[in-house]
Amino acid sequence: MANRPADAVVIESRASDGQGLLADDGISVSNLFSGDAERSAMTMSRLSVTRGSTETRRAVAWYLARPDGFARSLFRTLAELVKERFQAGRQHRRDMRPRVHRGWAFAGLRAFTNAILRDLNTAVVSDEMLRGTKAIYVDYVDYDEIAHHAGMFRPESLAALDGLDGVLASLARVAEHAPRHYRIVVLSDHGQSQGDTFEQRHGQTLPDLCRDLAASSVAAVDESVEGLGRAESLLGDLAGDSGVTARAAGSAAKRVREKVGTAAPEATAEEELVVLGSGNLGLVYVPGGVRLDRAELDARWPRLVTGLAEHPGVGFVVVHDFSLGPVVLGKAGQHELLSGRVDGIDPLLGFPGHSATVLARAVSMPRRRTCTSTRCSIPGRPTSPPSSRWSAALAGWGDGRTGPSCWRRRTCSATATCRLAGR
Repeated sequence: MANRPADAVVIESRASDGQGLLADDGISVSNLFSGDAERSAMTMSRLSVTRGSTETRRAVAWYLARPDGFARSLFRTLAELVKERFQAGRQHRRDMRPRVHRGWAFAGLRAFTNAILRDLNTAVVSDEMLRGTKAIYVDYVDYDEIAHHAGMFRPESLAALDGLDGVLASLARVAEHAPRHYRIVVLSDHGQSQGDTFEQRHGQTLPDLCRDLAASSVAAVDESVEGLGRAESLLGDLAGDSGVTARAAGSAAKRVREKVGTAAPEATAEEELVVLGSGNLGLVYVPGGVRLDRAELDARWPRLVTGLAEHPGVGFVVVHDFSLGPVVLGKAGQHELLSGRVDGIDPLLGFPGHSATVLARAVSMPRRRTCTSTRCSIPGRPTSPPSSRWSAALAGWGDGRTGPSCWRRRTCSATATCRLAGR
């Protein structure tokens, strides 16, 4: 999980060559990965190395010491809590669909990301710009957090975009007074589409479906813990060895880590499958030291792969066959990705033309494996223009390898991929 410090370190070490776009006097602010920056603030992959960073503590102290900063954050946080509870109740009263449950936990996360974290990020970036830092990458997750729960075109989500426009305008004004020329680049990591969940459409969750098809015990990961990682990135960076504030932040960060661990449990010896949803992808892991191919999966669970492919909520299933390579299975045909051979109706009809290339690369890339995975991909979800996460950046990070094969933990392998409709 990229929002756990120990995992983020492993992922970054495997993806980085030490020459990321922030390596030359850059700083990473509120990100999952550092981009090889020498300095970072609230960055997940650096928490286990630089817990209690000077940049974060200085920004927090400077912000809270200002009467307008402390008062603004306090009242904005309270206002976000009140707005969230009112807007969640309004969705329920009006029976707006699709919708998901929005409880007090999400209200707290929304207040944190939309008020405290946004203001701190802007304070850190503004300070670095006035110091002349060459490259700054910051992640603003306001819209992402709200749109995932409220819906991307709902009033509260569009209001968050409005707020981010204001932040960008502020940074543009700061750039006018900076000692060097800055160019602001706005990026998004993926799009979103609005629809019912798999459970709402079909009356059962993906773990329940896999449990029925395999007649086996299943470990399910149902909760979204992405937002909790953002809270830990700030609390962990404030934590240290001494001081009342450091000890309090460390204690709070520990509770957040425990919540993340509870929401994403490890498989036990009694559980043969680990199932979770990720956007419109359904992931089914088979713990073990050997990668299973299609024949072995069918031998152990005769109805699992076929049952997923035939389910009305699944667009196609990708499974690895040792003799044929990756194979896409649909309701009335299959597509061998390496040879291009199609038997029956091509399961990839209606999907982008590059789907076969992407899937072949994702499933076939050789990796060290201690477990196997089934990945599911679901139709009927067009990508919409508004992005789910907005990043204001003066330089980006990465080498273009953003596919699932590069961002997955390398101790797991993708055995099959099913794309679920309406997720």
